[in-house]
Amino acid sequence: AVECSRGDIVCIWDDDDIFTVDRIRQQVSRMWARKAACSCIGIGYVYSSVEDALHRCKGLPLPFEHSFCFQRSWLSSRKFSNSSLGEGNILFDEFRDWYGEAQPIPPEELPYLYIRTSSSTAPDDSLELYSTLSCIAKSGREPTLDGELLALARALRRERFPSLEGYPGQVALSTALEMLKKAIAEDVAFMRKHHDVAQRLAVGYWQAVGGELCVSQPKWGVAGEAPEGSANASLAPTPVVLATLLPADWNAEESEAIAIGSRSW
Repeated sequence: AVECSRGDIVCIWDDDDIFTVDRIRQQVSRMWARKAACSCIGIGYVYSSVEDALHRCKGLPLPFEHSFCFQRSWLSSRKFSNSSLGEGNILFDEFRDWYGEAQPIPPEELPYLYIRTSSSTAPDDSLELYSTLSCIAKSGREPTLDGELLALARALRRERFPSLEGYPGQVALSTALEMLKKAIAEDVAFMRKHHDVAQRLAVGYWQAVGGELCVSQPKWGVAGEAPEGSANASLAPTPVVLATLLPADWNAEESEAIAIGSRSW
């Protein structure tokens, strides 16, 4: 397939996984900025079609080939293994620092849904799945924001995923959206009950989940990150001045900052 390709970039795209509409732009922009030969995306969330549920994932010790993006010249001298599990890992056998070569993008920067079906080959214990109950991590001494899960919520709110109406992937997106709506509603109730937590986290929570939908990321990131895309043209990035779009009372009252439960999706 690589030998038959003519483009400078070769991108692997598993047909059951659901990526954002700006996936290729995000990966290639980072590769160009960092002069990297390849890129992949870390797994942060898993949708199980068997359970019809969204799970968090602690990640894998090696990159998964389904999100690889390569410069064709780099890939042309390497071969995938003839295996149904981890067939892309052999590409990095010669590198001591596979992480530096594979350039994984954190799920917080580029969310996507890894789909688990009854025929999936990756074992559950390697994925280390756990339930998505809250966008606030409460296991430590002080509650903190779960940036990865909030990034997925923001992507869904801003229609960063394609419209898959009539296709199997729509079920996964709808389930993820409903589970995150429920989690956010419970987080809002938790912050209203614990004012000290709200004072520390509420404004950051609101910003991380996407804030006002008219506010878009206007600039490229310092590490080559392209502005976040959207399938909805009205929500796509535009060269705007953020300060002119923020509410006048943005930092005014705690009660306003935690009123996100009533905001539109």
